[in-house]
Amino acid sequence: MPGIQLAHAGRKGSAARPWEEKGRSLADTEGGWETIAPSPLAFGAELTRVPRKMTVDDIHAVQDWIVRNLPKKIRVEQLAALVYTSPRNLTRQFKVSTGITIGEYLEKLRVEKAVHLLNNHHKIGTVTEQCGLQSANQLRHIIKKHTGNLPSALRKVS
Repeated sequence: MPGIQLAHAGRKGSAARPWEEKGRSLADTEGGWETIAPSPLAFGAELTRVPRKMTVDDIHAVQDWIVRNLPKKIRVEQLAALVYTSPRNLTRQFKVSTGITIGEYLEKLRVEKAVHLLNNHHKIGTVTEQCGLQSANQLRHIIKKHTGNLPSALRKVS
């Protein structure tokens, strides 16, 4: 599906539309925002807004959002927008801060929640939905991969 990019994140974010006023940083009163980038360097001479470097608190904000929204489809672009950075910068900084990728973190949370729900005798359909998985087969696959057991075996443990 074709699309048009309406804005940038990261170092180029919070700028006026190029076809209106090329290369001017927006003030907060004009809808500008604090940008986050790999380093605190402005993008060229025209964009004077200096981004701040991503912090551990930004990573924690992303992790908290993921936990609260686990049943939903989660995309890296959504997560990056939460902390006003680019998807590329977020994925790199997340791995540096946590030692695992966003995908690995998401799968780990889904497995932990699934095991908890299964141990509390929830139905497979409910577990699948609450963990943000597409199907019972996907649930079986990740449970087997991480625990060595099938979901039915986990339901009988408690």
